[in-house]
Amino acid sequence: SDYKGELLSANSNFAYKYPIALFPSLFVTRVITEKQDVQFALNRKINRPSFMTLSPFTDYSDSLNIQRGNPGLKPSSHNRANSLGNGFRIRKTQ
Repeated sequence: SDYKGELLSANSNFAYKYPIALFPSLFVTRVITEKQDVQFALNRKINRPSFMTLSPFTDYSDSLNIQRGNPGLKPSSHNRANSLGNGFRIRKTQ
């Protein structure tokens, strides 16, 4: 993703370019019986800052909410692992 911005009143601009990054996912399902299975998933997600949070220009369009972005923000990513069993019943025994 590439962001480009220009502040016309000050003849000023900025740009931010994100490198290409692959975020693969892995999903595995193991069938135990006709009505039961176990699933496992691994994935990685990325959260990139929005255009307005990166913009270094001060926004005075709302006098009660003056905003300015931070062009130094970097994307964040996280890894996640999930497991799930379908069709399992827990029985109480006494």
